[in-house]
Amino acid sequence: MKNTNKIDTYLLERYPGIWNTKIIWMLIITIPIHLLFLAIGWSTGSSLNILQDNTTEDYYFSSGLIIINLIISLLLVMGWLINMFKNNAFKHFYPIKKTRIFIDFLQYLVILFISICFYISYLIGGVSGAHSSYPEHILQKEIETLNLAKAFLPQDINDYYLMSRAYPKIFTEVYYETDENLLLPGKIYTGLNGKFQINSTKQVTRVFPSGNVILEENSKPHNNDKTYIKHVRIKNTIVYTVKEKVLDLGPLVETTFPSYTNYSTQFFPTLDSNGRLSEYSYDSIAANSNKSEKLNKEVIDLLQHKDPSKLKSLLKEALVILDKYKIKHNFSLEDWYNSINKTQPYEVKTFFKSTNLSEDPYNTSEVITEMVEPASGDKLAKIGNEYASKYSTNKSVNLNLLKDIYTNINKTSHIDFLNLVNILYWIAFHLACIILIFRTLGLKPLLFGVIGTGVISLIIGLISLGIYKGVSTISGLNALNSLSIAVGLLILAMAFTAFRVSKFIRSIALSIALGVSFYFVWLVVKTMYFLISTALQDPNEASLEFTYNESSWYLQPIWAILSLLLVYFLCRSIRGWKAMPE
Repeated sequence: MKNTNKIDTYLLERYPGIWNTKIIWMLIITIPIHLLFLAIGWSTGSSLNILQDNTTEDYYFSSGLIIINLIISLLLVMGWLINMFKNNAFKHFYPIKKTRIFIDFLQYLVILFISICFYISYLIGGVSGAHSSYPEHILQKEIETLNLAKAFLPQDINDYYLMSRAYPKIFTEVYYETDENLLLPGKIYTGLNGKFQINSTKQVTRVFPSGNVILEENSKPHNNDKTYIKHVRIKNTIVYTVKEKVLDLGPLVETTFPSYTNYSTQFFPTLDSNGRLSEYSYDSIAANSNKSEKLNKEVIDLLQHKDPSKLKSLLKEALVILDKYKIKHNFSLEDWYNSINKTQPYEVKTFFKSTNLSEDPYNTSEVITEMVEPASGDKLAKIGNEYASKYSTNKSVNLNLLKDIYTNINKTSHIDFLNLVNILYWIAFHLACIILIFRTLGLKPLLFGVIGTGVISLIIGLISLGIYKGVSTISGLNALNSLSIAVGLLILAMAFTAFRVSKFIRSIALSIALGVSFYFVWLVVKTMYFLISTALQDPNEASLEFTYNESSWYLQPIWAILSLLLVYFLCRSIRGWKAMPE
């Protein structure tokens, strides 16, 4: 207690502004709380039990931590305000420097921000915990291993049809015609679902007068032609994709029944160039196609490899990964290896189930779920499902759970803090403005400022509604922005005594100007950006770009700096307002 009093006395004698705002004590109190949230985030980001069902962000809300955060923040802010409001040198006409009010505002901003941003510390801990416990290079290696091993754990028959094959590359460049009524003269294959053909394709482009292109598209002149596949209309041009010739791929097609050699599906999403997991990678289509082709080739190479221990080693690695993430399964390494048909043409004769197992991971006495069915419910899908059911076993594993874990880990590792910091900063900024108004101008100007802001917003809204009804969207947007900026400049003029107004009117103008300072600067910055974009490119494109980039990261620092600069000049004006006669 003595040390506390000594620190208070020292600050009061040498730094009365810091003593009054209590920023030192708020830092001393909030830093340990931030460290606590950091530790909680770390444990959450590294906890496998939590990541099975939630990301770090989801857990924060589902576990009730958000309530604890709100209570702590509320208690801190209320306790700080009660202690700070005991003293107010400005209201009692103590002499203060020109920058004193603005420095106080900056301290309010810092105190409020550190008192409400515990969530950020929690997320930083979560990201650090996920990166530490599950490094990206290890995740990438595990995913590659599992994607290859998944080829030998059939659960969906659609992954093993000839249509799924990606190696050699010719299999991805052909068209499979499965409608027996549209078959052409030439090689006909017979598969599990009936007859089909393999065709090469070509594109035919036809240009029409703009008035006839829609009629041409609706008539689909190639629809009755057995060579027609599809078409795409681009303005007054139609690009038809048609069959070129029937192909006989000879020894490349060893069987038309489901086979391990046809597997090319990336079951687990891989890391893209940004280090994020995605079902549809941000990499190019060609890159995704190359991944499927590479996987298909690796599967074929494993099946044709003379050393069987290589395949068994892969399966062993996959089981180790499953055990690491506590994914239950009711089969051993030998069970899995023996279920694989290792003789040409490597047709699939065993299907596994996808299920949540009972407490005993090796319980094989009961069938727990049905086979994973193909998405389509048509006749062909029914035939495929009957084939899969015929070769179904009681062996099961829920790989979708592991996919969810990988997704949650990756989302936790790549949380975007920028938007969150931006939101919390402007909340703190607005609250700091309200506190500054109350401590310098008083309660009455604060209340009248709120009322005045509402009335002005209502008037501008009604005027803009009339403008939007009479003009185009772009013109209406320009008019609305111009009107809002004009009103804002008028208020600032009164706040800076450009007009001779009473002290009370000026206090209301200052209150409104401080309360909407962040919005006014935001409006000016965006309008300038819009005008520059309009001058440099097509107005329609500029307006869309303007809307899309309204929270662009490179505008945020400009917005923040200009808002602080405006508050600085308003703080100097408040000092002049205080000297005005009543």
